[in-house]
Amino acid sequence: MNRTNNYNLCQFEETDRVRRTDFNEDNAKIDAALGGMVRRVAELEKSRFYTGSYVGNGASSRTISLPWAPSFMILLTWVHGQAAIVFLYPGRSAYVRTDVTNNDASAYLRLQGSSLVILHDWMNRSGETSSYILFR
Repeated sequence: MNRTNNYNLCQFEETDRVRRTDFNEDNAKIDAALGGMVRRVAELEKSRFYTGSYVGNGASSRTISLPWAPSFMILLTWVHGQAAIVFLYPGRSAYVRTDVTNNDASAYLRLQGSSLVILHDWMNRSGETSSYILFR
């Protein structure tokens, strides 16, 4: 009996004795290979970015649940009543607004796993909508 190159599956010849166990072994190999491909395709099909928003409630601290733990986030929000762009990644955040650049905004907000933790009401002003983009 010959075997295939990639998965070592049976390739019966006319004179070979065909056994049920050969088919069962081949089926197990095929099932394992397909299962691995299905998991890989599912991983590749996951969205690489996500957009969302929240409306401020005025609280001095707040946790916003995110759909997954991002590796990077861009937040369009308000700081001292002015539009600001905040750049966040785990362990670091910075913001830019028309008159100020702050290279360390971790006292105001941070990414923590799959949550945005807001630590100051500047970025959670009541009634103001903040929008974000998450990246895997």
